[in-house]
Amino acid sequence: FPDQLGDAWTYTEGPDTLISIVGDACIGSFTGVRTYKIVTIEENLLFLRMEDSADGALAWYLRLIPEGFDPGNTEAPEYSLPLDFESEEPEANTFGNSTVAYIDNPDASGINTSSGVLETVHGNEPWAGFFFNMESTFDFSSDNTITLKVWAPSTGTFRIKLEEQSNTESFIEVDAEVTETNTWQELTFDFSGAADTYDRLVLFPGWDVPNAGTFYLDDITQP
Repeated sequence: FPDQLGDAWTYTEGPDTLISIVGDACIGSFTGVRTYKIVTIEENLLFLRMEDSADGALAWYLRLIPEGFDPGNTEAPEYSLPLDFESEEPEANTFGNSTVAYIDNPDASGINTSSGVLETVHGNEPWAGFFFNMESTFDFSSDNTITLKVWAPSTGTFRIKLEEQSNTESFIEVDAEVTETNTWQELTFDFSGAADTYDRLVLFPGWDVPNAGTFYLDDITQP
């Protein structure tokens, strides 16, 4: 399908900022739609989301950079548990318009009096969250749990997903319930029977709730 260089596009700002193609052109592979949601826009990056006209639950993502721009080394850094956010601020990969920052503990009390924590503001997508790439695969042969401390604005489900960096179709998901608000609570996720092939830790605070609010996390460990 040849380039359609004579076509035009429109840009619409709102709760979702959109680019719409006018004419026969499309961006990337054609999925039956010509409207694209801007997930991220920076000087040298445009990250787009598009749906599939045959299945509205199926979404595609496009990462665009300027022609001729050299992004340099894009290999993501890797980490290992525990993550306590005291001396190290690991690079979090966000999605669903969530944000991550490292701040002083806003409520140093109860079970968590440490100084540094991770702050995440939940994005407008119900599946919003972030992930860390691990330097090695998880080993659950001697301990099958992952624990973390969370300060949440509301009760609900917190989901952890483990997946393979090289094959994201291979994953396992476990939920835990936040039962206390505006205080630190420890959650335990049981990965009994999980394979030893997963090397990515994906976190979904406020699972299945868009704009779920601001969460604080600390002490992600595998005891």
